[in-house]
Amino acid sequence: NTLAYYDPGEFRFLKVPEVVGEEDLDKAVWLILDVIRDFPFSDAINDMDPEPVRLRDEAGVYEDVDDEGFPWPNWNRGRGSRANAVAMILQPFVRAMIKGPCPNYHIDKPAIGTGAGFLVDAAWIIAEGGNRAEVKTLSHDNAEIKKAMTAALLESKSILFLDNIQHQVDSPDLAAALTAGTWSDRILGQSTTVNIPINTTFIMAGNRIRFSKDMMRRNVPIYMNAATPNPSSDRTEDFYKHPMLHDWVIEHRATLVWACHVMIKAWVQNGNGMQAGSAMLQSFNSYSRVMSGILDTAGITGFLANRDAYMEERGDDAATGA
Repeated sequence: NTLAYYDPGEFRFLKVPEVVGEEDLDKAVWLILDVIRDFPFSDAINDMDPEPVRLRDEAGVYEDVDDEGFPWPNWNRGRGSRANAVAMILQPFVRAMIKGPCPNYHIDKPAIGTGAGFLVDAAWIIAEGGNRAEVKTLSHDNAEIKKAMTAALLESKSILFLDNIQHQVDSPDLAAALTAGTWSDRILGQSTTVNIPINTTFIMAGNRIRFSKDMMRRNVPIYMNAATPNPSSDRTEDFYKHPMLHDWVIEHRATLVWACHVMIKAWVQNGNGMQAGSAMLQSFNSYSRVMSGILDTAGITGFLANRDAYMEERGDDAATGA
């Protein structure tokens, strides 16, 4: 029905169970959470999070560890941002089931080196393969943004990653793209006009990016705060379960793709793809229903739960352009 042909090359997929059992779903959820376990998610937007990144007892011993004795994150910290990050990873695999537009994932952080690029790299490798995400920049000029958008969408990648944004994002065309089903523009240097279905996952990252009001309401926030002045140097390699995260995701890509499909199939199987979840984002009803349904079925709570705090804390930036 999609009229698309996919050639996986040498990549070999793992078979998804005809009927997803509880053990299959638990394994799938664990695999995806294992990818993002060491990212310092937080929902204390623009503020210091009172919750520690990991829990320790009075003796300094980690309270929650995996079977290998490595500490799990503090699950109460950044519950909304973590759930939104899982949605970001899943979206390329479920996009055809979403009947309408999808929002932009805004990865925000107070300091460089917190891990936004690594997070997108992991999502990219799972969805697209390769070694790292393809990074694009965002111009100040709306006409240049429109040209770049056309070129990027023509590439038909499942993810469009705009990184290191240092200016206010206030592009009418970009805002329109996030709520439209099709992108229409003239190809540079030609008289040909193209109409491109918008099926990509939009991700923007930077340190406290400023957005216009129109853009703010189209964002799903993923906030990270490492609670340390220099995240990239203050934590040694042994802090991370997967210090060579890219290599680990590449090695386990087939299993991670399997995990994404198992989570999606469990939701379809649970309600024939029709039951509604609990969270809703205005103008993105189908997206909200599908994503919240999948995450609810998987037992991952907090999807979009940080949106109110995000809009309240960051709304002044949009209102003033400060």
